[in-house]
Amino acid sequence: MNARTLLTAAALMLSVQAAHAGGGGGGIVFDPTNWIQTSATAASTVKQEGIAVQNAARMAKMVIDSGKMVQGRSLGITDMTQAVQLAQQLGKLAGADDALLNAIGNKQTYINDVIALYGASKSGDFTTFVNSIGQRANLGNANAKNLLTQHDVLNAAIQVAQGKRLQIASEMGSVPGVTQAVQVATAALDTLIEQNQVQASALAAQLAAAAKREAMETASRTNADSQMADYATATRSRLRTLGITP
Repeated sequence: MNARTLLTAAALMLSVQAAHAGGGGGGIVFDPTNWIQTSATAASTVKQEGIAVQNAARMAKMVIDSGKMVQGRSLGITDMTQAVQLAQQLGKLAGADDALLNAIGNKQTYINDVIALYGASKSGDFTTFVNSIGQRANLGNANAKNLLTQHDVLNAAIQVAQGKRLQIASEMGSVPGVTQAVQVATAALDTLIEQNQVQASALAAQLAAAAKREAMETASRTNADSQMADYATATRSRLRTLGITP
């Protein structure tokens, strides 16, 4: 990304710290610190889940290879068919975890680039920096529009990967070690997804408010122009009636 692209991206990489600044219409207050931490926590818990999945997969494979059910008791395996099914489901879950980590990683790269640009910009507080980006987007800047779309795509990728992961986990049922890890990671991911949604909603509200103000100002100017035109027309008509003008 070049500097201009990163500048417009800044509006997308934020965590809402408070609803509004300074009371009436002061703008939304943003803080990227919490977003960074939430993302890092989500990634870390998914990695821990991956370790638990790998351990369970190894044990399931041992049962399959040895044909001895005694090794599968800790996983709740009671027959060979169940062992094979569990190994397959664990493989699917591992794949879903990889996709989820990739989606989170893309978002982390995005915010890291923006934070680096913000630090280099020396533009004061982060909220002012972000609000200026929102203004550019509202003015129709192509980079800003593209990056808003990219932000939505990144968030959607995380949600899709999370949905697939949860479906696989529910089909697999309870597996000691794995189920607990899934629960911990799910809580962290739910927080991240909710935060992404708050970001998007806050930015959308900001842009909608700016668009509404612009529409009202345009309507006011149009009305004033119309009134002036009507006045000029009426004046010319009156002067013609009085024989002052042709």
